[in-house]
Amino acid sequence: MTRVLVNGIATELLSVYDRAVNYGDGVFETIAVSGRQLHYWQAHFQRLTQGCQRLSITAPAETALLADIAKLSFPDAPSVLKIVLTRGQGRRGYATTGDEQPAVILSLSNWPEFVSSYQQQGIHLRLCQHRLIINPVLAGIKHLNRLDQVMARNEWHNEQIQEGLMLDQHGYLLEGISTNLFVMMDNQWFTAAASECAVAGIMRNAIISISARIGIPIEERKIHQSELSSVQQMMVCNSIWGLVPVISCDQYRFQTGDICSRLQSEIEKDKTTVSYEL
Repeated sequence: MTRVLVNGIATELLSVYDRAVNYGDGVFETIAVSGRQLHYWQAHFQRLTQGCQRLSITAPAETALLADIAKLSFPDAPSVLKIVLTRGQGRRGYATTGDEQPAVILSLSNWPEFVSSYQQQGIHLRLCQHRLIINPVLAGIKHLNRLDQVMARNEWHNEQIQEGLMLDQHGYLLEGISTNLFVMMDNQWFTAAASECAVAGIMRNAIISISARIGIPIEERKIHQSELSSVQQMMVCNSIWGLVPVISCDQYRFQTGDICSRLQSEIEKDKTTVSYEL
């Protein structure tokens, strides 16, 4: 059973000289899979390519990448595919030569058992003390530098809290540690903009598109933590969790309306048209 490939070869070994190991120099994507169907493949591949362009890394050809992905032993049950693209091996020092050969790491994981309960029952959040620094140059892409998220997630070890919200230095809500954020205030839905720091989530973008189609517009704007007392409903999302209602964040409690369940149903319908069959 092949669950890990490095440059198309079944191995878990990566050179100690790889720039991902030394500098976090690369990008990644995490993709939901049903059988051999890759959900939102085109959107994931596009973001992967955009991330490579932003970092001046040579992106793999789509056909070659899909050929390697097809070598993995996908189960019939849902699974999670992670693609890590590194700049490759390099000499000592931050400078690149332009001659680096990118490494492609593919790994297949079991589907998380908690996803269904999160979607149906909702989750509890907390505000993280660790703040994100605004960096428009890296905003939107999924680069490998995730120490901010590691530090934020290690602020608590309480199983009653499932996710943390991250703020910038000015107290504006940006995103969850591994999710994007939606809030309802005055019966209007908002999402934090991804232009300054947050990841431009694949599921986030899909929800914005679906919502517009069914008449539930979502506006991008800055959301300050002081506005949490005015939030009626809150939802978070990512490619694996889908869309999840939020019950509380610290002392703030939120309603759980039918908008979330309606969008969850629309997302399931949407997957049938945006999945790629290997």
